[in-house]
Amino acid sequence: MDWSYITTGSTGSEQALEVARDWLRNCCETHYNCGSLRDQALPTRLLDLEAFGREGVVRLVERPSIHGRYAALSHCWGTTPQFATTKATLTERKEKIHFDQLTTTFREAVQVTRSLDIRYLWVTCYLWYYS
Repeated sequence: MDWSYITTGSTGSEQALEVARDWLRNCCETHYNCGSLRDQALPTRLLDLEAFGREGVVRLVERPSIHGRYAALSHCWGTTPQFATTKATLTERKEKIHFDQLTTTFREAVQVTRSLDIRYLWVTCYLWYYS
């Protein structure tokens, strides 16, 4: 196994992604609890990364099915939301979200999730408030 991505600092390299795929595959095949995650209850709203194949488009879905696989992205926006779904944007996001509309963090999360052969991405964000 090539661990050079650790010294190069490129966690997005193909070598690093291959290590992540191997770790995930090993967990799902050899750990009882991890294997059961292949068919877990899905969150209410997710990004469907395969709705339009692998082109630069994703869409927001609400409970596409009861069970499946998903990855999660949890991060802090800072003090202002960067790409929030609101009542005004909900219908539009359920139709189509172009890749270039997404923040860099979201785009990278989509790319990594796709490279791990996971269809859904659950994004949870929070704001940082100074008191």
